[in-house]
Amino acid sequence: MRFLYSIFIFIFILSNNVLGTHASGLDLTYTCTPGGNVLVGNGNVVVTITTGTFGYEQSWDITDSNGNIVGQGGQGGIYANNDSYTIVLCLPAGTYTFNAYDTFGDGWNGGTYSVLSNNTTITAQGNNFLAGSFQTENINIANIPCDDIYVFQGAGYNVKLRFYRDCDGISAPLSMILNYESASLGLNGSLSLSNVSDTICTPICLGYQTTCTGGTYPGIEEWIYEGFLQLPAEADDWILSASECCRNNAITNIQNPGGDNIYVEALLNNTQAVGCNNSPQFSTRPISFICENQYYCYSNGATDPEGDNLVFTLIEPMTGAGGLTVLYNAGPPGLSGQQPFTPVGSTTFNNANGNICTTPGGQQVTVVAVKVEEFRNGVLIGSVIRDIQINVQPCVGNNIPELSGYDGNPINLVNTDTAFCPGEPITLNISGSDSDLGDLLTMNIVNPIPGSNFSVNGNGTDNPVGTFTWNTTQNDTSSAPYCFTLQLNDEMRMEYHI
Repeated sequence: MRFLYSIFIFIFILSNNVLGTHASGLDLTYTCTPGGNVLVGNGNVVVTITTGTFGYEQSWDITDSNGNIVGQGGQGGIYANNDSYTIVLCLPAGTYTFNAYDTFGDGWNGGTYSVLSNNTTITAQGNNFLAGSFQTENINIANIPCDDIYVFQGAGYNVKLRFYRDCDGISAPLSMILNYESASLGLNGSLSLSNVSDTICTPICLGYQTTCTGGTYPGIEEWIYEGFLQLPAEADDWILSASECCRNNAITNIQNPGGDNIYVEALLNNTQAVGCNNSPQFSTRPISFICENQYYCYSNGATDPEGDNLVFTLIEPMTGAGGLTVLYNAGPPGLSGQQPFTPVGSTTFNNANGNICTTPGGQQVTVVAVKVEEFRNGVLIGSVIRDIQINVQPCVGNNIPELSGYDGNPINLVNTDTAFCPGEPITLNISGSDSDLGDLLTMNIVNPIPGSNFSVNGNGTDNPVGTFTWNTTQNDTSSAPYCFTLQLNDEMRMEYHI
């Protein structure tokens, strides 16, 4: 038995060039949650809404005896199709009115409602809103103290969509739609993903401002959307997908970029043979500003929580379902998903670890899509896709600092991985350098491996050396790589990551 340790390479370069539009990256992952009791709120009334074919037409409210609204939902067309929502209210005893609305006037098209209090359903017509724009019924709530309320939730998937937005473009959406479909079952549906965070994630020197904060330097935001997905049946071919309009108009290496959506999808197998499985997870953000005519390697740092084997593939970036892809510039010679940079032939790719390496010639903006497939005992059980925009810019007056591979070996496509036997102590030395004489460098670790140690000798000099140590045990044995990221800064805030 043996396990792998990997060094991944990441580069971030700053420039004055302002990019002009919206979508700069997208990825979709999922984690499985076993069934069980879930806290949904504190109260004495539970309202459950299921949406039908046209969820955005549905809304409701509860009014007290004076006509005051004491609870509501769905206003503004925010409900997704074929979805469910649970709302907990704390209401005093009394008589109330439940009102259901449909903006089109044809009922809820398969949607239902129910109101539960003291473990008893107190609505009677929740399955009967079949026509019209309005339905109402009275409900009586007893004198029940408010308390934490739990509901049983079956196994499902926490879906995370990460959208990377150019701050010089239009605003990011407040929610995103996840579509899911099984061709073998003939089933499909959608789920609304809610925005849970947005973060400016472009590195910037002190005293400078990006387009995210009113400045002129390129600015990128990471918007994260999440939702809980419960699939209606078991299948080995569920496809989860999401898209957003439109790609960045500043992209130079594909045709009509501003007219293309950015689209990603994931394969999910929820059969009993696979069980409660998590997709491969990305440990780094897919944003990259790099220098023309300088060697550059990039990896998404994908790992698998269960230790399944991962296979990486460069694919054509997608614009929609059914295999729709971008059209790269025709050349000659023509660009492609496997050769997305000019000059053609400058890009190499490692299917085992996902490292992309290139020496781009000249200023350009391109897109790259990496598919990560997950195999267990030789059987494909899942996959995810990440769509990346990479900006190649002139770096006048300063060269990027460089980190070596392990033990001083030069960085290239294959020497950032190494293997050790369990129980063997690991010591790796990684040095930093800069071709600009006199630049002082600072090295630090970003995502350390639990149980390991990292120290730097000579930080703030022109040649810092980082030492990674790890006393491994049999319990650390894994067929999946362990990964950590090092960051090297020079005085100009140029950054090199491995």
